[in-house]
Amino acid sequence: MLVYQVMAEWNGRDRASGRARAVKSWLDGAGIASSVCVERYRVDDAAMGLEPAKRVAASRREDAVLILHRDCMPRRAGRYLGKKGGKMLFYGTAPISPSPPRGEGDGPREGEEMARILARYGEGLRVVVHSQRTKGELAGMGCDQESIEVIPVVAEWERLAEMRGDRHLREYLDDGITNLLFCGEIAPQSRLVDLLDIFLAYHRLVNAASRLVLCGTPRLGYLRSLLAEVAERGIDDAVLLLADTRWAEKAACLETAHVFMSPGGGEEAFAEVATALLYSIPVVARENGYLEEYLDGSGIVYGDEDPVLVAELLENVRTDPLLRERVLLAQEKRYAEVGESEMRERFRQALGRIGVD
Repeated sequence: MLVYQVMAEWNGRDRASGRARAVKSWLDGAGIASSVCVERYRVDDAAMGLEPAKRVAASRREDAVLILHRDCMPRRAGRYLGKKGGKMLFYGTAPISPSPPRGEGDGPREGEEMARILARYGEGLRVVVHSQRTKGELAGMGCDQESIEVIPVVAEWERLAEMRGDRHLREYLDDGITNLLFCGEIAPQSRLVDLLDIFLAYHRLVNAASRLVLCGTPRLGYLRSLLAEVAERGIDDAVLLLADTRWAEKAACLETAHVFMSPGGGEEAFAEVATALLYSIPVVARENGYLEEYLDGSGIVYGDEDPVLVAELLENVRTDPLLRERVLLAQEKRYAEVGESEMRERFRQALGRIGVD
């Protein structure tokens, strides 16, 4: 049996590529042959073992299994889903509620399109979403709930724990200063601005011996805007922006963090929060309708509170040993339910339902 993964393009460092890489690794670990195929195929993609997606559309074997990623969906679904054999679709993380915030997804138009796809190609097709909330929204638009799998995080993150953090960065960060960490590919800019306001209050009013570490890979224009926001608040010396990090550098940030901050951003935040749970870092997260489900009572979730109140909360989590212990124990229990091994098992079961064993 052969499994094809199809995606629009291979970035190598974004979430879609990370998801495809994790699926390939999980399949390899199960002894299942697979290939990753991209629609916008480039010559140098061959060196990474990628294949052009047009070959899949033209000659996919009838017994092959197709895993289709959302970045080439839903309007080109028929190109691939019309074939026989098992099929899986990663719906992804765009909100599909009736009135999504501007710039945060296609909303009901995409959800309704997904319902039409399931009605047409539903036999043998499983849809993977990252939360019960998204499953409910798709079901409300006519999708069969029995066809929807919930796998909160599809990524490899436990290998971080096997890697020693970059020695030089670790020494720089482990200097007695409190490190508040946000680690992720990207977050809505408005949410990161809120995070900067909270850190400003924390740094100026609560703990001057502190720094905010922003670790990720934002786009250049986004990065310039973020730097301008930092400069406007006069906290340039207290914010460390690591815009392009290797695994070892990310590990160093996690090893030296005192509190992990998540500004929200929908289901996209799950993978980052998962690493914080793995590293036993207290999580303080802004509610967004999705994170509450993922944390399920662990960590600390706040709403639209005044930045000063959140700043005081951060200090309590850092300095109160009883509160910190209670938070970490709850997070440890939650991680046992949503760790990578559990996600890998859910994925294996989902594959079994489309004929892969």
